[in-house]
Amino acid sequence: LRGRKLADWSCFDCSDRNPCDPLYEEGLFYYPRCSNITQFVQCGNATQCFIETCPSGLHWNTEKLACDYPQPTSTPSMGPTLEPSAMPSLKPTSAPSSEPSYIPSATPSSMPSA
Repeated sequence: LRGRKLADWSCFDCSDRNPCDPLYEEGLFYYPRCSNITQFVQCGNATQCFIETCPSGLHWNTEKLACDYPQPTSTPSMGPTLEPSAMPSLKPTSAPSSEPSYIPSATPSSMPSA
């Protein structure tokens, strides 16, 4: 394995894609795990290979060599537009009442009552 670039193998495990025996890249002890973005491979002493799991909600970030919050993988399909939407706005849940309210207003009226 020694001498291959990470581009040759983009993911690893502790069996047929073991980066630890011998060490895939000198001085590098952490590698992305195949088929599971919440796990990574950690190399120990004497060619030991361990599968480690990121804390809940985190994914392995190969650039940072650490567990990190997931990054968006795509951009939104539609950007903002200046044109109004063809979809109607939500309708009110009930029609206004023609009866007066029995709850007094907090501000006095400028019009005398009849």
